[in-house]
Amino acid sequence: MTRLFHCFLIAFSLAACRPENQNEWLFQIETASWLDENAPVAGVEVVLEEQRLNNGVLNAFYTEVDEGVTDSNGQLTLSTSRGNVLSIRLHLTKEGCFEEFVLFNPETLTTGSDGNVAKVGIMPACEVNATIHHANNPCMEDNLIHRWIPRDLPGTEESVRWSCGTDWQALEPGASTNQLCTITGDTWLAYQLIWTCQGADSVRLDSTWCPAGESLSLVLE
Repeated sequence: MTRLFHCFLIAFSLAACRPENQNEWLFQIETASWLDENAPVAGVEVVLEEQRLNNGVLNAFYTEVDEGVTDSNGQLTLSTSRGNVLSIRLHLTKEGCFEEFVLFNPETLTTGSDGNVAKVGIMPACEVNATIHHANNPCMEDNLIHRWIPRDLPGTEESVRWSCGTDWQALEPGASTNQLCTITGDTWLAYQLIWTCQGADSVRLDSTWCPAGESLSLVLE
């Protein structure tokens, strides 16, 4: 009985002293609002992707190796095995929000239970479906000049995102154009139109509210 007890103690000691898995990378993901890092965002789908060298051949595309959804605290743990990884990243998506990518350098990743922490700000998005007409106004002598002016929120470190350009664009008389753009949700989108009428310019400067997670149809003429 004593010998059996001693064997049990030895086995327990060996298990307690067993080193952490050095062949695995853990990723501790934390998602929060882009405006408030103390406001967790739940329900974010996270995919761990990597480019790995197999038998001397590099896969040109990222391969999904683990995935999950952040919990009510905005937290999730993903993992993958070490070895021959040339590039690794997290791909985060949530309906009504911008997709996010977090890149890692495999040479700087650490093993162990603490993992590699990734704190990611999730930004809400608004889709803008805009149609610009240069057909129903009295100024038909020249091109209609227009541009977008996305407004940054005061007091934020990150600029408002806008998928379309901000340069001046010209639209010839009688023409129409459609643009599908994405902007940070709950922000203002300003726009400016300029027509030429008998040698004088007619200018319109206005803005519209872009609600988070929604789609907005806008007609400019």
